[in-house]
Amino acid sequence: MNLSGVFPPITTPFDDSGGINHEKLASNLRRWNDQPLSGYVVGGSNGEFVSLSTEERIEVVKTVRESLHGSKLLIAGSGLHATSATISLTRQLADAGADAALIITPAYYKSNMSVKALVHHYEQIADVSPIPILLYNVPRNTGLDLPLEAIHQLASHEMIVGVKDSS
Repeated sequence: MNLSGVFPPITTPFDDSGGINHEKLASNLRRWNDQPLSGYVVGGSNGEFVSLSTEERIEVVKTVRESLHGSKLLIAGSGLHATSATISLTRQLADAGADAALIITPAYYKSNMSVKALVHHYEQIADVSPIPILLYNVPRNTGLDLPLEAIHQLASHEMIVGVKDSS
């Protein structure tokens, strides 16, 4: 997987009733596809992933996949607080068309998120993920800064291909 180039984090458009506006999303992608972008990040902070249900996340990924052309890659946010839930969502998003998963730090019990705990969490996911994963460090939203020591340990895993650092 070649992660060089520009991967903008895209927003999730909503309609007046609060549902996802899939036509507007597809329209946005048709315009962006003409730009020299390498792909898109879907379901990150800009995509309001914390406000979407599992089904909505899957449907957004399907809409984006159907709207891509060329060799553009689709990186999808699949991180949840629980390791098993993250594994499940990562698999579902891969089935829906994601090329890679963006996995946020599990921060609900942040006082217990030691380097050892974080490495264990990410390794369990990477060991079974059908697609490469990127670590997602966004301490402003999680209150947890992914320690460099954890990143260093995880960098040797063949399925962990990068870090999106929003610190």
